[in-house]
Amino acid sequence: MSKREKILALMVGAMVAALLGSKLVGALVVDRAQELNRDISAAESKLASLDAVLLNKQAYIEQWMELGSRTLSADEARAVTRLDEALKGLIAENKLQQSSITPQGAGPIGKTGLRELRFRISARGKLKDIVAFVHGFYRLPYMLRMTNLLLSSSEKSKEGMIKITASITTLLLPSTKFVKAIVPAPAKASEQEEGRRLGLKATLVSFAGIHERNILAPWQEPPKPKAKRPEPKAKSPKPKPKAKPRAPTPDPERANTKVVALLSYWDPIAGELVEEVVTNNQRRGQENEKRIKLGQKLDGLSLTMIHWLGAVATDESGKKSYVYPLGMKLSEREELTEQNHPDIYYALKAAGL
Repeated sequence: MSKREKILALMVGAMVAALLGSKLVGALVVDRAQELNRDISAAESKLASLDAVLLNKQAYIEQWMELGSRTLSADEARAVTRLDEALKGLIAENKLQQSSITPQGAGPIGKTGLRELRFRISARGKLKDIVAFVHGFYRLPYMLRMTNLLLSSSEKSKEGMIKITASITTLLLPSTKFVKAIVPAPAKASEQEEGRRLGLKATLVSFAGIHERNILAPWQEPPKPKAKRPEPKAKSPKPKPKAKPRAPTPDPERANTKVVALLSYWDPIAGELVEEVVTNNQRRGQENEKRIKLGQKLDGLSLTMIHWLGAVATDESGKKSYVYPLGMKLSEREELTEQNHPDIYYALKAAGL
């Protein structure tokens, strides 16, 4: 092989080596670097997702701990003792008599892991004291609920004495893998000044209208007016015939408007009892909610009375009255008669309306 051929062979070998080296570098370095970049991007995306989940879990943990701070205890026996003491304190504070507090045990709520502790209470007292007891109950700083509330009286009971029976429930929260132990409300937890379960204006004064109305008094037929001796009438020109009252114009949205609340409460600022009906146009949403007080127009009629069974409105002639039951549309009103609504009929007569 000549010198020239050797040089050419070396050059060709160097080129082949360079080509193989570039491919080897690409496979070992460049491709690996690109793969690592992809892994880093995926890891960063996963980390951001896990951070979001962690933030959500932290919020849930804080909410769970806050709920736990309004429970009596995670232990059933301890919760029974504390709730029994709280109820006895309320009963004594409001001077209720012949009281009975019966724990009914705790039971699971579906598959949630939560348990509901149940009590049954009964006592006797004046309506004013019972209203104060209910007001005090809803200011206790615990997660409590009162259901199946029943007030009753009998002729054999002392004057003004009423019996109250009710079911009371509270929650027992379990520990979780994120919250190992529930820290309940402290032993000397105070009443909620911010009204956690009552509005800021729901004071004991605002409850006064309940017992001032004497809602449990038996119905009495109003006294008949005494007959007056007719006085001689002076001759006068023939009176013009009275114009017939115009037919009331019903609410054009009556088919979409529903009675959502019947309110009767004491306004401490005005110093008077306020009675009103709340309606809402289901088609237009919550922004169309209206409050109508006694004497104002409801469905083209004059609102006459608020009864717990429904609102009563009367036409201009005063001869026909209609009942607008709670939860029903205005178009579903019913004419008030002694047969179809005896309770409202006699209540209206007792009020002299």
